Amino acid sequence: IFSKFLEIHSADAVANFLNDRKILTRDKKVWIGTQITRMLKNPTYKGMTTWKDEVYQGLHIPIIAPSIWDTANEILEAKKSLKVLQKSDALLQKIAVCGHCSSPLTPSFAYNRFKTKYCYYRCGSTKHGKHRRLGINCQFKYVSFGVLHTAVQTALTQISHPAFFSTIKDKIKAHNDTVLDQIKGLTTQKQLAEEQLKQIKAKKNEYVDVLITHAFSVQDKARIHERINELEKEEKQAKSIITSCDLETTQLDAKLLSADTFKHQLLILLEAGKAEEDLLIYKKQLRTLLETLTVSQNRLVFLFKAIPWEIPIEITF
Repeated sequence: IFSKFLEIHSADAVANFLNDRKILTRDKKVWIGTQITRMLKNPTYKGMTTWKDEVYQGLHIPIIAPSIWDTANEILEAKKSLKVLQKSDALLQKIAVCGHCSSPLTPSFAYNRFKTKYCYYRCGSTKHGKHRRLGINCQFKYVSFGVLHTAVQTALTQISHPAFFSTIKDKIKAHNDTVLDQIKGLTTQKQLAEEQLKQIKAKKNEYVDVLITHAFSVQDKARIHERINELEKEEKQAKSIITSCDLETTQLDAKLLSADTFKHQLLILLEAGKAEEDLLIYKKQLRTLLETLTVSQNRLVFLFKAIPWEIPIEITF
């Protein structure tokens, strides 16, 4: 069952495979997909045991290699995520928020008198729940899927246009210059600490050599040991500064931005949005690149994951 599932990635197909070969359940009944899924998820097969909703290492010998069990469950999780993503055409679900009251925009739908389905994003403040309880009375009620999705595509086209993108590029350069200056300062600080550490070690070695090669009174030895202890404290401080500089430099390196990479991501997103048959890819790209999209009647505000500031685009619905 596990091997076949890894091959065809379908619990229903595995059930059909068994039934076609007259391989029945313990109750002499035919298999169904939910039984296969339940079996695949059972950690007992990989040597674990469950107690009060917690999973522990069992005492029995596993009959399925843990790596095979884990792979099967990764496939199940991936299929589950895919179903959630495919369930709705709400491309901006969990991304879009209301620009007036900051409530999330949630997908909803209604039917007109011709029984035609109308899908739209609805401000969370107009629904029952915590936003309603907070007494929010937002003026921005809803916007249709088509209108908002088209507006987003138009705005992305505007952002990627050379004339507009040049301002983003300049801002990225200014941001990177600031970060590089900070890195330069940390590099200088680290070099000074390394030089200081070198001098401290040399001095400490001199005191140790003197203790070994000369005879001193008990009082003099105590003073020398005291000085060595002081140098060891200074050595620790210098090492701490060096470690701190390395850590901060690594963190600052991660803040450096690439205008070319961001532009490339935008273009990929635009192309995915143009291809209707690649709607699933477009959804994934939006969730990968966008942190939030703030929606008002005359403005969209993009917060991309690639850059740490908002990009407002004036637009009318």
